[in-house]
Amino acid sequence: MAEHPQVNDNLPLLEEMLVGHQKAAEIYQTTNYWKSKNQKLISHLRVDGLRDFRSPARDVDDPKRAFLSFGAADAAAPLAPAEMMKLVARHTGGSPAATLQNLPASTVGAPIGFVHEGNFYTNSWLNYYLRYAYVARFIDLSGKFIVEIGPGSGKQAHLLKLAHPDCTIALFDIPPQAYVANQYLQSVLGEQFIGYDKTKEFTSAGDFVPGKVHLLCNWQITLIHSLQFDLLWNAASFQEMEPDVVTHYLHQCFGASKIYLMQAMHGQVTAKQDGDHGVMQPTTLEHYRRTLKMYRLTDLFAAPLATPVHSIKHPYYESFWVRRDEVKNG
Repeated sequence: MAEHPQVNDNLPLLEEMLVGHQKAAEIYQTTNYWKSKNQKLISHLRVDGLRDFRSPARDVDDPKRAFLSFGAADAAAPLAPAEMMKLVARHTGGSPAATLQNLPASTVGAPIGFVHEGNFYTNSWLNYYLRYAYVARFIDLSGKFIVEIGPGSGKQAHLLKLAHPDCTIALFDIPPQAYVANQYLQSVLGEQFIGYDKTKEFTSAGDFVPGKVHLLCNWQITLIHSLQFDLLWNAASFQEMEPDVVTHYLHQCFGASKIYLMQAMHGQVTAKQDGDHGVMQPTTLEHYRRTLKMYRLTDLFAAPLATPVHSIKHPYYESFWVRRDEVKNG
């Protein structure tokens, strides 16, 4: 059996990111939801690196489970791939998104997946496509400037870049997630990607290169405070932060013309005490409404998942927001 292509390790870069994070202001420090998970993930990266990072964890105690928690690893392939593809087609019918047939997943990092009509896919890749197909109903991403906060392993950005090669993307995340995304995108995008080794020197929004994907760390978000751009993207990331942290990030992004949020709108699990699993205070739909007063919520929809069966009460909702002045002008 042929060996899967692998992502390169760069531990000096990881350590540089971690040092920079420690020096950043308190608002940028790891939230309660991620503290223990990231400690395990950092230990794993230092010892075992990124080899086969997209393959499933062996058991519940395997530190690789942390890769699954932010979308880096892939769950087991569906038992009926053809039926899964039909389900995805039903959810995306009528969307002007680029066809999934032209957006195969990468096999770098040894993901678990399946082949359909000659292309390789994974469950998580199908979920990223579902999100893209939803957004494509509201905005054509060709040539647009997209800011994603909390990109995880960077696979959503990878898919968007495949679908719209001329778009510009800026990604912001905490390390070690930012490190994983940096190494993955460097592997799959090549010259289309500008990593932290260069973006750490950015001093203004004018440093972004049109048509490239850029990886930055979360404390660099102030670079876009005055930038007018097309779309802010956050999927299942704000929900893992406390409201004051979310407010801070959103305030840095008020130059966005439109906003896409896919969140547990009722709020994430609340921790009983500091250090326990969950957030110290949940961020809910009402918080977004209060913070985004200059935006109009134009759509709110129960987010479909690439899985045959899930609860009718599934907590994730996709939402699309447009600046009120643009709604009036339109």
